[in-house]
Amino acid sequence: MKRGGDQYGKVTKGDQYGKVTKGDQYGKVTKGDQYGKVTKGDQYGKVTKGDQYGKVNKGDQYGKVTKGDQYGKVTKGDQYGKVTKGDQYGKVTKGDRYGKVTKGDQYGKITKGDQYGKVTKGDQYGKVTKGDQYGKVTKGDRYGKVTKGDQYGKVTKGDQYGKVTKGDQYGKVTKGDRYGKVTKGDQHGKVTKGDQYGKVTKGDRYGKVTKGDQYGKVTKGDQYGKVTKGDQHGKVTKGDQYGKVTKGDQYGKVTKGDQYGKVTKGDRYGKVTKGDQYGKVTKGDQYGKVTKGDQYGKVTKGDQYGKVTKGDQYGKVTKGDQYGKVTKGDQYGKVTKGDRYGKVTKGDQYGKVTKGDQYGKVTKGDQYGKVTKGDQYGKVTKGDQHGKVTKGDQYGKVTKGDQYGKLTKGDQYGKVTKGDQYGKVTKGDQYGKVTKGDQYGKVTKGDQYGKVTKGDQYGKVTKGDQYGKVTKGDQYGKVTKGDQYGKVTKGDRYGKVTKGDQYGKVTKGDQYGKVTKGDQYGKVTKGDQYGKVTKGDRYGKVTKGDQYGKVTKGDQYGKVTKGSIDRFLNVIEFVSESVSDGNDFRSKPKGNV
Repeated sequence: MKRGGDQYGKVTKGDQYGKVTKGDQYGKVTKGDQYGKVTKGDQYGKVTKGDQYGKVNKGDQYGKVTKGDQYGKVTKGDQYGKVTKGDQYGKVTKGDRYGKVTKGDQYGKITKGDQYGKVTKGDQYGKVTKGDQYGKVTKGDRYGKVTKGDQYGKVTKGDQYGKVTKGDQYGKVTKGDRYGKVTKGDQHGKVTKGDQYGKVTKGDRYGKVTKGDQYGKVTKGDQYGKVTKGDQHGKVTKGDQYGKVTKGDQYGKVTKGDQYGKVTKGDRYGKVTKGDQYGKVTKGDQYGKVTKGDQYGKVTKGDQYGKVTKGDQYGKVTKGDQYGKVTKGDQYGKVTKGDRYGKVTKGDQYGKVTKGDQYGKVTKGDQYGKVTKGDQYGKVTKGDQHGKVTKGDQYGKVTKGDQYGKLTKGDQYGKVTKGDQYGKVTKGDQYGKVTKGDQYGKVTKGDQYGKVTKGDQYGKVTKGDQYGKVTKGDQYGKVTKGDQYGKVTKGDRYGKVTKGDQYGKVTKGDQYGKVTKGDQYGKVTKGDQYGKVTKGDRYGKVTKGDQYGKVTKGDQYGKVTKGSIDRFLNVIEFVSESVSDGNDFRSKPKGNV
């Protein structure tokens, strides 16, 4: 990518993705839209009973959702459904994050053994039966056949993912599972010495993890290790999401014990050595120079990102912190009244946020912000998630207590100095100045991820790039000085959105397109993000063996019927409603969030 403030290219006033030229991700976008003008066939379109976001009406973020939707029944002023004191999603019992889910909640009524339920031909995740988010999934889909012990299972008091039965994704997991053994009241349980998230006390994030593991008891060199029956990714066979992958799969050829396997020079995660998650990465790669066995560079005892050397993704982090030292009550640092990423006005993504709202100043026990001891982001003690970041960190120079630094009026990620996405980054780092062979590298004309050879998601990328050299007609267009998503005018997060648009007008050949056999996103042709998209599709027609399975015209990410205005406009209406009546439009969790 070019220096000089361009992450995504030239964006016109008030747009996130602005005016996009030929071959771009979201196609032709008109001035001021988030993803441009959306016509018939939009992403979410008009949804009926039991759909992902369902029918949205006045006063909600995702509005009033009918029975069986993603976030369940949402009443006026709530973010993700009717939430009782201390909850995050839906009607949950005290102290739960997803809590006890009833019919129509977040993931809906899930039948025995499904992570996403039973999927039949033609949907994103298939045919969704009444009350499910992803419905019933058949053998061979993205998460495959899931046996007894569902994703979120039955959750008991005080757990994020609660007490889950044998073999579940979160919860009480058997040996070798992703998040390990979770005890009462924990988000992901108790973690012991040497773990990904370090020493976590009761009520913390990732389950009881034994020494040196990332996500539970893992065998040598594995990210998810050898997993037993009922695990999240389980024992994967040829062509699956993780495990031993063959040509054309999501992360390409993976060697023993690697998450992303052995990558060739200049690829997304660089050269990975045996037993590492991201392992040894060569110069200019996404996570910089990583020493053997570390996740994100040289990590000291009990740190996730630990002690990172200069210029790494998350910069120099002090002992025991994920993102450094966090001051009391901040998720992303001290947020001034009414800001998530600066002052947002009516009609934006998060709308006008008043004191105590989603990402602004939150009151005691809320989701982000000042939370009581043991909460997800809340009052964090030594070794916590975000914290005080010093010079050279992920998002550049950040002022005390801020993740994204000092935010000025109208900026998404605050004041960014010229040429930086997230601040000044040294050579070869994640965002900043990228030299030949780096993350976003040199992309050929019209490609989002550059020239990709047959069957790779990010696959074998040509000469040194994750995303390749980006020239004319790229993903997000030309971005003006200092902004992540281009010049954002006061009150816009994603720019000015016109009536009824979510992703805007997408033309033929856009976002995910026609995918051929065995690819995640299939064969990508010139000018497409993830290949050739047929008119009106988001993911378009997907054939046998893909990540999202067989999708036919008219599906969730395929052709959507007219009516996306329901979802978006009502959000806008609800914003002004909630502002005027003082409602906090998101949940206000308390306890172990």
